Amino acid sequence: MSDIIITNKIYEKYSGEPRMFFGEGRGIQEFVDTPYPEFLKLKDQQRAQDWAHDEFTLPLDAAQLSTANQSIRHIFTSNLQSQIFADTLQGRGPAMLLPWVSDPSLEGLLLEWARMEWTHSRTYSHILTSMYPSPKIVTDLIEQKPEIFSRFSQATKAYNTFFENPTKENLVLLIGAINILEGQAFYASFACNFGFANMGLFESVAKFLSLISKDEALHVAITQRIIKNWSKGKDGKEWKEIWYDNKNKVRDMYIDGLHEETEWTKYLFQYGTPIVGLNAKVLDDYNEYMSAKRMKNIGLKFDTKITKDPLPWIQLKYANQKSVANAPQETKVVAYLKDPINKLDDLSKLKSLF
Repeated sequence: MSDIIITNKIYEKYSGEPRMFFGEGRGIQEFVDTPYPEFLKLKDQQRAQDWAHDEFTLPLDAAQLSTANQSIRHIFTSNLQSQIFADTLQGRGPAMLLPWVSDPSLEGLLLEWARMEWTHSRTYSHILTSMYPSPKIVTDLIEQKPEIFSRFSQATKAYNTFFENPTKENLVLLIGAINILEGQAFYASFACNFGFANMGLFESVAKFLSLISKDEALHVAITQRIIKNWSKGKDGKEWKEIWYDNKNKVRDMYIDGLHEETEWTKYLFQYGTPIVGLNAKVLDDYNEYMSAKRMKNIGLKFDTKITKDPLPWIQLKYANQKSVANAPQETKVVAYLKDPINKLDDLSKLKSLF
């Protein structure tokens, strides 16, 4: 494990070979000649997307939920509980990797990533306290839903395995699991919330999730860049070999994740299909389409017959940089910056992550 402060090199220029993880140490925290400028750009992009957990107020959403039928309440609440659990996991995860990080630019990026995941968690708490008379009951019930734990079991296992045995191989598998968590496991939930908004339900919640979805796309880009650095040999032959020795395991994790998402959609729609244009089959096709894109972006093969986005309106209406519109009486302050991702070389594909 790399030292947090390299005391015997703190005034020397770092002279070791560049390594994202398990290198000789971070040395001076300077960014004049960083071997990973893409991490600085990604950090700046995350900062540019900054927003507050209470951007919107939710009185209309709360009123709609109080009169909603069982199937709507089940889908909305289950997805909210799932998102709370996922961001609890990811809210702590990036910063916990810092002791093994050996590049200052990646160090700063992980801190920024963790900060925004914390904002996501505060946002979900804002939604809870605004929309439920007994919000603590909603969070307490998460522990009684094995469907949620099963949905995120791969990421939980990968984190635990690495921290119990912090090897390079286990780190590669963990980054793969995080890529899957950020790039696969959120999107059925997002699609349901955006589908409700299309019906005029929970529109302010959808605005929050539009902001969160853009953050998650950026986090997918971070893990993709880490994996590409390994696969292209930028971190040396050893890391390249470790990635190629384990890439099929990551592919298997993606396939297992698809099965978990199928079970989740069954669970969501067990009381009916109240969302216009959405049902279990459509969501399963959407998950497969998104997973195929994610896998391709990190060099994994996956055959699918679903070559067109089953839900193109999500990208058009909710997942692009200008998709969150102000709603009178329900908007506090909304601050956007124009899409700076177009300056990020091959990261310009960020929009296509959706």
